[in-house]
Amino acid sequence: MDIQEAKEKAARYCAFQERAPFEVEEKLRGYGLKPQEIKKVMEDLKKEGFVDETRFARVYALGKFRNNKWGKIRIRQNLFLKRIGETLAQQALDEIPLEEYEAAAIKLIKGKYAALRDEDEYILQNKTAAYLIRKGFEPDLVWRLIRETE
Repeated sequence: MDIQEAKEKAARYCAFQERAPFEVEEKLRGYGLKPQEIKKVMEDLKKEGFVDETRFARVYALGKFRNNKWGKIRIRQNLFLKRIGETLAQQALDEIPLEEYEAAAIKLIKGKYAALRDEDEYILQNKTAAYLIRKGFEPDLVWRLIRETE
């Protein structure tokens, strides 16, 4: 595949949804491009606005929070897996409104309480906390909200 064709395919790939630069580079490697060709295509895609690491981090963080109800810990880990730097990841996480974040956690707590049929309050709280922590919410926040929700 020549560079122009790879660039066009990568542009369509990026236009479909926001992509991390790492994901686009992996796609280009899959097309069989050499490292210097990948670098050139990436520069062009960035110049044309198809690839923007900051925009990706923001969209990814807000999307995973609002759609998947993930906590900040899980979002940060996944941004790291997509090779997004700590500074950009933190900026993206800071854009999640605190009130909305806590409201989502409370909604998850209430939903889990309703789904569990355990009579023992201790077991109910621990299962609920474990569920939210697996979703990536901070343990201290989870326990504070569980105590406040009782």
